Amino acid sequence: MAATSAALCAAAESALLSGDGTRAAGLLAEALELAGDAAARVDVLCLRARVAVHTGDGPATLAGLRAEADRLADTDPDGTVLAARLLLDAAILALYCRDPQTLQIAQRAHELAQTDPVIRARAATVLGIAYNYTGQPALGRRYLQRSADVIRLGGSPHEVVHLLQHVVVGLAGLENYADALALCRQYTAAVRGVGASGLLPLVLCLLANTAYFTADFDVMEMAGTEALALARSQHQQPLELYARVCLGLVLAVRGEADAAREHVGQALELIDATGVYTFSSTAYLALGLVELGAGSWRAAAEFFARVRAELDNLPTVSGTLHWRGDEIEALWRSGAHDEARAAHAAMLDGLDREGPWEHAAATRVGALLADDDARAETLFAEAMSFHDRSTSAFERARTQLCWGEWLLERQRAVQAASHLTAARDAFGTVGAEPWRARAAALLAAALEPGAAAPMPEHVQADEHVQADEHVQPDEPVPGTAALRAFGPLTVVRDGVETRVAMDTPGRMLHLLVAAGGSVHIEQLADALWPDTPPPRGSTRLRTVMSRLRTRYGPLVRRDGAVVTFAEDVAVDAQRFTELARAALSHRGDPDSVRSAREAVALYAGELLASDRYSEWAAAARERTRLRYLGLLELLIDDAVERDDLAGAVKYARDCVDADPLDEAGYVRLGRLLIDAGRMAQARETVTRAMAAVAELGLAPSAALVALDQLVRSAAS
Repeated sequence: MAATSAALCAAAESALLSGDGTRAAGLLAEALELAGDAAARVDVLCLRARVAVHTGDGPATLAGLRAEADRLADTDPDGTVLAARLLLDAAILALYCRDPQTLQIAQRAHELAQTDPVIRARAATVLGIAYNYTGQPALGRRYLQRSADVIRLGGSPHEVVHLLQHVVVGLAGLENYADALALCRQYTAAVRGVGASGLLPLVLCLLANTAYFTADFDVMEMAGTEALALARSQHQQPLELYARVCLGLVLAVRGEADAAREHVGQALELIDATGVYTFSSTAYLALGLVELGAGSWRAAAEFFARVRAELDNLPTVSGTLHWRGDEIEALWRSGAHDEARAAHAAMLDGLDREGPWEHAAATRVGALLADDDARAETLFAEAMSFHDRSTSAFERARTQLCWGEWLLERQRAVQAASHLTAARDAFGTVGAEPWRARAAALLAAALEPGAAAPMPEHVQADEHVQADEHVQPDEPVPGTAALRAFGPLTVVRDGVETRVAMDTPGRMLHLLVAAGGSVHIEQLADALWPDTPPPRGSTRLRTVMSRLRTRYGPLVRRDGAVVTFAEDVAVDAQRFTELARAALSHRGDPDSVRSAREAVALYAGELLASDRYSEWAAAARERTRLRYLGLLELLIDDAVERDDLAGAVKYARDCVDADPLDEAGYVRLGRLLIDAGRMAQARETVTRAMAAVAELGLAPSAALVALDQLVRSAAS
C-alpha cells in the first residue's frame, strides 16, 4: 500500500514538473486513499499543498491541512514532527491565500519543529516571512537571515523552488532586492539545468517580479513573456495570471498602454476564474501607472483607489507601501489637494517600519505638497538620500523629474536642467518612455531663454495632458549606422556604441536579425504580441517602429507588408551569412578561403548573446554557429594543405571552443598539436576531451583512446 502511495506521489510530482497540476491533484487523491501510515499521509498532503498553488484551490486544501495537523499533534505519539511538516506547508499556502491566520500557523509549525533541525530551519524561514507579512520586519529579518542556508539544504527541485519563492518574498519585503534578484537568477538557471519545465514559469515570474524593484525592466519583460508562454502551454492558470500582471506592470512603465491594458484585462478575468485575488492590487497598480505615465491624473487616482480598496482589508505587508506615493501624486496633480494631504498623512503613519524606497516615495510627494519652498527643497534632497540606499533607478529618476519640474515652475531653469537631464537619461536607460518624453519636454523648456514651466498649475493639470501627447520625439540620431549582432546587439553610429535594450523596440531588432533582415508584418506582430488580433498588432507595430527610430535612428523600414533593415545599415550577421554561403557552396574556389576568413573574423561571439530566452533567437544562434564550424573546417583543411600547422591549430582550437562537447574536434586538435611538436598542449587537449566525454556519460571513441595512448607513449 505505502509503496503504491509513494509511487503515485512520485508520478504526481512528475506531472507537476511538466506543468499538469490537474493530473497531479488527481494522482494525489488516489495516493491519499492508499497511504498506509501517518508519515505516508503527510507526504501526500504536503505535496497536495504545493499543487494547490498551481490549481487555485488553496482555501479548501488549507483547511484540510490544519485539521490533519491538529489530529496528529493531539493523538499520535510520534506526530509532532509530522504535524510541523504539515503546518509548514500550510503556512506557505496560507500566505498565498492571504489567510489572516498565517502568522499563527507559522508560529505553531516552528513550535512543533524543535526536535528536527532541517524542519526547524525551514520553519524559521517561513516564520520570518509571516512576521514580515504581518508588518513586523524586525522579527522577520531575524528569521530570514538563515534563508540562503535553508535553500542550500537542497531537496527535490520542486521543494527547493517552493521554498525559494517565499524567501524571495521575504527579502523583497525587507527591500533586500539585490539578494532576492540574485537568488532568482541562480534558481532560474538551476531549474533549466534539471529540466523541471513545470517549475520554470513560477521561477521566471519570481524573476520578473523581483526585477521590477531593481528597475531591470528588460529582464522583467523577457522573464514575464517566457513565463506566460510556458504557463499557457502547461495550463497553469495561476501562473499565467502572475505573468500577466508582471507584464502589465512593465509595459505600463514603458508606455505600451494598449498591451498593458490587455494583459491586465485578461489577468482580471483569470482572477475571477481562479479565485486567486493576491494579484488584484498589482493589476490595478499597472493600470494606474499607465495613466500616471500619460499624465491622466484623475484616471490614475481612480485606479490607485482600487489598489487601496484591494489592500485595505488585508494585513499590511512591509515593503509595499511605495504605491501610496503614486496615488498621492495623482491626487495632487488632479487638484484633489485635501485628499492628497490625507493620504500622505496615512502613509507617514505607517512609515516607521518601512525601508528606503518607501521613505523616498513618501518624502518626494511630501515635497510636492509642501507650502514652504525651503521645506520642499529640503524634502527633495532627503528623498534623494533615501534613493542612495535603494535599488530602483526608475524611482530615483522620478524624484529628479519632480524636483526639476518644481524648480522650473519657480524660474530656476539652470538647476532644473541638471535634474531633468539626469531624469531623462535614466528613464531612457530603463526604457520608461512616457517619463523620458515628459522629462525631455521639460528640459527643452528649461533650456529656452526665460524658461518657465510649460504647464498651468496642478489644479489644471489634466488640461495640459493633451498637449503632452503631441510632444514631438527627439530627432533621429544622424550619421550612418552599423548593427553588431555577435555578442550583445549593439548599434554603432559614427563610432558611438549603443547597447540595444530588450524592450519591445529592441526585441523587434533582435527578431529582424534572427530572421535574416526581412520579416512579414504579420509574423513580426505575432512574435511580439502572440495573443493580439492581427489588426491591433499592426497598429502597435507602427508605434514601436516610431519608438525604435526615436531611440536608435532610421535602422528599419517598411516595404509594403515586409519590414527590413534600411539600405544604409550594415549588419554584421547578414554579411557573415553572405560570406559563409559563398565560401561553403564553392569550396575549392580561390575566393572561398578568402570569404571564409572574412566571415570568421566577423564572428566575435554568439549571435544575439543578450537574448537567452527566445526560441527564434536560439534557432538563429545555432544555425550561425554551425555555419561558423563549417567555415573553420574549411580553413583547417586549407592550412594543412599549405603546411601551415600554426594556422591549422588556431582554427582547430576555435572549433573546440565553439563546440566543447564534440569529441572529434578534440581528436583533430590533438593530432595537429602532435604534428606541430606541442606535446604538452596535446596532453591537455586529451584530458579536456576525456572530461567532455565523461560529462556526456559516454565511453571514449576508438580514435580518442588511440590518441590518449599516443600521448602517453610520447610522454614515457
